[in-house]
Amino acid sequence: MRGWPLRYRIGNGCVFGYGAIMNTLVFNSRSAGADVAWVADGTVLACRSAEAQDAASRLPVLAAEVVEEVERTYPAGRQPDAVIASIGPGSFTGIRAALAVAQGYALGAGLRLAGVAVDEALAVMAPPEPGYTLWTVIPARRDHVYLNDGSGFGVVPLDGIAGLPVPGSRIWLMGAAAESCAGLLSRRTDLHLRVGAMREPDVMALDRVGRARLSGEIASRPALPVYAEEARIKAGTVRPAPRT
Repeated sequence: MRGWPLRYRIGNGCVFGYGAIMNTLVFNSRSAGADVAWVADGTVLACRSAEAQDAASRLPVLAAEVVEEVERTYPAGRQPDAVIASIGPGSFTGIRAALAVAQGYALGAGLRLAGVAVDEALAVMAPPEPGYTLWTVIPARRDHVYLNDGSGFGVVPLDGIAGLPVPGSRIWLMGAAAESCAGLLSRRTDLHLRVGAMREPDVMALDRVGRARLSGEIASRPALPVYAEEARIKAGTVRPAPRT
């Protein structure tokens, strides 16, 4: 039984489906946990999760349990064809730990490794409506957020997000900081906001984008952590937040 339809649309309009890559081992480092899953042709065969801030340190154990379950349940010599891992942005320690485990497994098994960023996975889970500019916002350190407004991730102060220049008037917010950013941006009468339902990527979204990347259907990128620079905003380009 196939758990998902054959074809999907990613945020930039690329349509893709399942190809020669049948079995993937997916590593997902989230803001408050981590997951490891074995996905076979669009169906999760086994998944283990840890819901704790130090969950990334448990990824080797989770991976071993997933592989053991698949070998026990499907004793037909099934092996992963590739490894897929989230690359952030997010907790530097968590993302780095998850990638280290994924890289180690891929290297040891002689498998290809694909990295998937948070905004790519979220866009697959819930694409924005036509006419909206997608903003992916993720909590960062000390009351800052990682923001990708279509030009790559940067780090901006949460209390300054309402003063950022916005091309157009329609913004589609996604990510774990979407609600808090929407509350601040709602003060601006020149903007029409929509808040997407998805907050963090799941293993299926990572699998879909990772498979497309490995098959060449979307652009390749190194399986390395996404680092976001502090935003350098030129004087005069930031409008003050409206008075309440």
